[in-house]
Amino acid sequence: MSKVEAIRKPRAKTGGRSKGTPNKATASLKDLARLHTDGALKALVSILAGGEGIPAAAQVAAAKEILDRGYGKASMVLSGDEDGGPIKAITEIRLVSG
Repeated sequence: MSKVEAIRKPRAKTGGRSKGTPNKATASLKDLARLHTDGALKALVSILAGGEGIPAAAQVAAAKEILDRGYGKASMVLSGDEDGGPIKAITEIRLVSG
């Protein structure tokens, strides 16, 4: 077997978690963080409401976080030109002898 064949040959996955198995290391951290969901949301809402000394940038950031959690993050539109035309992907393969 040549070196090229050995490199190209796919290998079976070894070790690690099986697909779909939750990560035990971060599960307790997520559970702990979820206990503070109500307080975190109330804090964001109070920042959004503004008040003395709350900068507008903090209000915008709080509004964005609340909307992201309520409706999901906005999808990013990709366009190929300023008119919003489709993106064209061109793949070129060249044979180089040598």
